[in-house]
This record gives sequence, C-alpha cells and structure tokens, in this order.
Amino acid sequence: MKITDSKIIPDVKIINLPVYRDNRGFFTETFRPEVEEALGVKFLQDNQSVSLMYVLRGIHFQWDQPMGKLVRVTHGYGIDVAVDLRKDSPTYGQYHAELLGPESNNQLWVPTGFGHAFLSLSHNTHLMYKCTAVHNPKAEAAINPFDKDLNIDWQTIDEIKDFILSDKDRAAGSFADYKLNPKF
Repeated sequence: MKITDSKIIPDVKIINLPVYRDNRGFFTETFRPEVEEALGVKFLQDNQSVSLMYVLRGIHFQWDQPMGKLVRVTHGYGIDVAVDLRKDSPTYGQYHAELLGPESNNQLWVPTGFGHAFLSLSHNTHLMYKCTAVHNPKAEAAINPFDKDLNIDWQTIDEIKDFILSDKDRAAGSFADYKLNPKF
C-alpha cells in the first residue's frame, strides 16, 4: 500500500492499494494494520452505503468522539470530499476532492476535524468506510454541500435540483454558521 499526502491538504491522504490481475479478475488487500500505524489511529466501526446516481451525502461531521474515515468505493464511482473544519488550521475551509472507484483502487483518509461528503456518479455505487469512532447521533451535524463559501466543484451536473439529498442535508446550515460555533 502506498500512502500519499493530498497536494491541497497534507493531513488528507490518498492510499493506493496494489492490485493483482489475471484471467479470473483481480485481488487486492483493502486493509492492513500498517495503515492504522501510519495514520496513528485505531478503527472501531465499518460502514457501507449504496447510492443511486447523483445521490449527494454530506457534508457530515461528528465532534464528540471525532470520527476519522478511511473511504473506498467497491462498485460504481463517485467524488469523495474532505473539508477542513479545524479553525486553527492553515487549510481551514478548504477541501480535497478525490474520484474513487474500483478502477483507481484508491482510498481516501479523511482525518478527524474534517467534514465528509460523497457524490455518487453511477447507479448502485457502493461506498465502504472504516471509522475511528462509533457513531454518536447526539454530536453530529452537517454543512450544506452547496455552500457558496466552500464552493465545492462537484464536477458534474449544473442544476442543484438534479442532485438527490436527504431532507437533513438539504436543510443543513452554512459554513458561516459553523464558523460562529466551530467544533474543532
């Protein structure tokens, strides 16, 4: 496994998995303890979501038991986004976007103190991620993924109405609201 710093936010990491291909298909290791050691974390929970095309999830974050996420797409593809929400960080309010899918065989490390979002770009996209904390619904929130201050380039359709969001994500507050009471 090769771990590379994001060019935009060095704390975000791209993890490239070796792939062994032959006439039967391919094999890859998706996790080894060395990843935890390199990142300085311990994973406590695994999650999976399955999404239709243009489903947009996030920007989610959890502050009580902050959650880092090691994210990969096993079927389909999509854009995974990490937003720096750490008020004292030199990259505060910046984001890293990574196209994930089985062809790239990359994973994205989204550290604690970051918001996380994902846009599915195919039907039946399977997103799997390891978490450094257990989900705490009493200490979670979201920032609207179309926030003009963050200005995330979703690299796809122009009409916001064509995205599929949960009611909670569509009604999420702005980054300006978050800055009034930052959690990290």
